[in-house]
Order: sequence, then structure tokens, then C-alpha cells
Amino acid sequence: MTAAAAPHPNATPTAASEAGADSRPSSTAIVGGGPTGLAVALMLARRGYRDISVMERLNQPPPPSSPKWDNAERSYNLGIGGRGQVALAKLGAVDRVLDWCAEAVGRKDWNPQTPDGAERIFSERKYKTKVIARDRLASCLLEEIREKHSDAVTVRFDVECTGAKWLEPGGKGSGATLSIRDTSGGETSELTADFVVAADGVKSAIRDALEGDKALTRALSGGDVRVKRFPRVNEFAYKVVPFKLDAGWRNDFNYSHRTKGGITLEALPTKEGGQVGVLLFRPDDERILGLKDAADGRALFEELFPQFAGMVKDEAYERLALQEVSRLPAFSYTGPVLHLGKSAVLLGDAIKSVKPYFGLGVNTAFEDCIALDRCLEETGDDLAAALPLYSRRRAPEAKDLVELSRGFDRTGVAGFFGFILPLILDSVFHNALPKVFAPNTIAFLQREGITFRGIRRRKGLDRVMQGVVLMAAGVAAVSALRVGAGALGPLVASAFAAIR
Repeated sequence: MTAAAAPHPNATPTAASEAGADSRPSSTAIVGGGPTGLAVALMLARRGYRDISVMERLNQPPPPSSPKWDNAERSYNLGIGGRGQVALAKLGAVDRVLDWCAEAVGRKDWNPQTPDGAERIFSERKYKTKVIARDRLASCLLEEIREKHSDAVTVRFDVECTGAKWLEPGGKGSGATLSIRDTSGGETSELTADFVVAADGVKSAIRDALEGDKALTRALSGGDVRVKRFPRVNEFAYKVVPFKLDAGWRNDFNYSHRTKGGITLEALPTKEGGQVGVLLFRPDDERILGLKDAADGRALFEELFPQFAGMVKDEAYERLALQEVSRLPAFSYTGPVLHLGKSAVLLGDAIKSVKPYFGLGVNTAFEDCIALDRCLEETGDDLAAALPLYSRRRAPEAKDLVELSRGFDRTGVAGFFGFILPLILDSVFHNALPKVFAPNTIAFLQREGITFRGIRRRKGLDRVMQGVVLMAAGVAAVSALRVGAGALGPLVASAFAAIR
């Protein structure tokens, strides 16, 4: 990689980043070129970093304007909420991304309790959810980088990092030599960089390398890179199916149909006016695994989702039957250390993995990027100070997000007392006293500007206050019954006396 140069003319470094120009690494390698990795590249380029190399194992996505995005199998849809939109605005990329998003202003649900469906408009939200395919989002960020920062950032596709050789403790430099493999041809090579950013997802090679070398992380970071991996429970797999809504249906809704048999259809709109449906099911469900052709797919929809059956084309049913099964990720988080000295840092799905039910994965990954930007700003781009600060701030957030999200994933009695009952109580108390009690946890998670640790503490306080109110109400009810019984006693005695 090349030596450092003057800041890029399109960069917008602040006073602190200007002062820290000499502290910036001469070369940076970002492992993972999805939305998270490209967002980090954009942030660093805006700060004046140079010689940034991004490596992505998948092939290059089409341009945002390509008609190929009408193909749901290119990538699944993501919802960008307030958290993500605020972060994209700070990166200067929000307008480009939103230009290619659909909007979801409401939701319609069918389930065994509401077979006719129930609609809800999210009028209380400051930010409307913007919906975009995952790879289209990456394509927007790639376009932003190539238009404004092409001499600072190089993005390579069809390459993956398979390992890293780190600087030995006590060395004068920083960084690592990465082992690179071409995923299309199999050729191998090496790349050396002063600073490594791991944005390579839940199966991060960089994170796993750090987790396996405790002596190194303790020597350079003062602690361990530990991954807490939760067992797979309440597991779901998925397939995608595109369809076009009939006239009269709103295309700015998230549609959800949960069946009694455990199969759920979740659909989000596309910019082109269609819907991308995600069929969620148990990994061993033969009703899905046994689909062989379009006729089988249509029969399944006519049985379970009759309102949508006629909206799916035969070729989409055929692809549904032949499509490989994908699995939702298991819950995990990394901490307490998310960095290696001044050589490397982890973010995005490499530090936390949650199920995508509530659209927090990419939104919090963008928040990780902004948190790193803030740490660099506060320390004048001194990585030796910025990276430990980032670990102290983001490791607790990763843990809290995962633990909050796991509470939504329980089933049976635990699910009722840990998820359903708190939602009911939150709705009742918040509607009655909105200035005293916070909204339910799901709604609270979508709010920008509040940390997940803050949410946990606030909901803990709500539970205490709810308990006090319910206990007081119970005591008052018992007292009222006793008073009533005391007043009723003489009347009953008089009545018996009169009868005698």
C-alpha cells in the first residue's frame, strides 16, 4: 500500500482531525465491503485518511439505477430507521441512499387472533422507515466513494481475508499482514496495512484471529477479545419470494402474516413498486423443504397466504421451490475489548449479531461507524487513544442490544412473561401517563439518540414503577373489599334477623 498524502479535496476534516494528521496511519485495510465496511471507508476518507483498501468476498453489485434490483434474490431488504438515517446524514450519504429507498409508513398483520388483518400507521415516528435491498445500499455507498474519494479508497471485490499476522508485542510499528484469497480463481496473496478494520460480519476472520490469541490482545489491548455465542433456540430459516400487489393495496406498508403452523410471511416494499417477501419457517419444516416446483409453491400460498397467492408469478414460485435455504444468525456479542492496540478495530456484525426482526443490524453498524468517527475526533486521530475509547463505549452497547433482543425471542411461558406481558404493561402505562412511562421496548429501540444501555436502565425503572403501582392498586383493592365486607356484615345480620 502506498504512503500517506495530503487530505482529499472532498474530505471534510475538522480541527481535531487536521491537528491529528501526523497520527493517521499511512495505510488502512478494511475487511468486508458491505454497507458497514463501505461506510467506514467513507468516514475515514472524509477525515482525510489515504490509501484505504476495502476487500469484499462477494461480487460487485450493480449500480443503484440497475433494473436488476427488481430481482429479490439479489439481496434481502433492510429497513433504515432513525438511527441509520442520522448516521448516514453524518457521513454525507443520506440523500444518495434515500433516493433509492421505498418508504414503509405502516404495517398490516394477519395472525390466528386477527384473521382479517389489523392495520397500523406509524404516525408517532419522527423518521419513516426507508427500505432498500442490502446490496443496493452497498452500491449507493460505493457510488458515493467512487465519485468523491476515488483517489483515497480502492474497493476490491471477489476477495476474502483468510487470516492475519499481527505485529509482535513491543514492536515499533502497527498493523498486520493479511492473507488474501481470490474467491473466483483461488489465487492467494498478502496485503500489509498499518491499520485494519474488521467489518466482515458474523463470521469475521479478524475477530476470530484476535479471539484465539489472548497473549497478543492482553499485551497490546489490556484484555481479551471474547465472543459470547448463544445457543440456537427458536431457530428459523428463510427463503425470499417477490410479488406485485394488486390494485387497491398500499405499497408503503410492511405486510406480515403469521400462521398457526409456524410459517410466517414478512414483506417489505421496493423502489420499483413491488414487494420482497421473506418466508420464515423452522429449518426442518417439510412443507417448505418438500417444495419441488411452481405448483407446489402456489398450493402452499393458497393454503397459508391466500390474499397474496394470486400476486406471485409462476416463475417466482418456481424459484421459491428451488431456492437454497438460508438461516437467520444466532445471537452473539464481542467484548470487553474490540480492538488490538493501535492496529485493528472491530465493528458491525463482527461485534454483535441479532435476528433481523426489528431492523437494528445495519442501523447499529452505522452507529458503530459514527462512534469510531467521534473517538477519532476526540483524540486527534491518535489510534492508540481512540481505539480503547471506542471499545469502552461500544462493547457495552453491543452486549445490551443482544440481551434486549434475546428477550424478544423467547417462546412459551418465558416468552409470555419476558416479552408479551411487558409489552402489554408498557402500552397501558405509557398510554395512561406518557410523560412518566416510556414506550414499549420495541418502539424504544427505534429511537435515535438514546443508547441501548440507557434503554435497559429506563425500562428497568419502568418495571419498578409499574410494580409499585400494581402493588398499590392491589392493596387498595383488598382494603376496599375489607371495608365493603365490614359495612355489609351488619346489613346481612339484620336481614337474617328480619327473616327469623
